[in-house]
Amino acid sequence: MLQERISAIINEDLPAKCRNVFRLSRLEGKSNREIADLLGLSVKTVENQITRALKILRKRLKGYL
Repeated sequence: MLQERISAIINEDLPAKCRNVFRLSRLEGKSNREIADLLGLSVKTVENQITRALKILRKRLKGYL
């Protein structure tokens, strides 16, 4: 049930850029540099998007943690 909730948050609550960066990082295991090169972003932007995604996930999963 928790995994389903996490998937729903990723698919429904994360903004598009944030979702793409988070998936590449956490689900596909790519490095921040690889993601930056792939999406044409700076490494700092990638780091910021991952941080944003994690904050959203923590907030939405507060009752589960």
